[in-house]
Amino acid sequence: MGIYVKQEYLNKTEGYSFGDSGVYESRFEKVEEVFKFCQKEYGRCLSRVYVDGENGVPFAIGWVFERVDKYEDTGENYIKETWVSLHEKEPEKTIKHFYKKL
Repeated sequence: MGIYVKQEYLNKTEGYSFGDSGVYESRFEKVEEVFKFCQKEYGRCLSRVYVDGENGVPFAIGWVFERVDKYEDTGENYIKETWVSLHEKEPEKTIKHFYKKL
């Protein structure tokens, strides 16, 4: 069973997010493999990604990578930032309906 991964993509030059991969099961079995792949694919590592734990103490769940990329339509350069988070399994999804009374 592979490690679950999510990538979020940001245009750092213009300051907006332009998509994410959703959480999916990767082909990688080890954290080190994910990190090395991400360095090749997304550039240099800037920092780790943290979330707050139940006790309020933050812990690392991934990394932030950066590289210069090109717009597909104009070919101009921009700085692409990719936030990669690791997960143990797919997220649990729930649906809550808010019905309108007639």
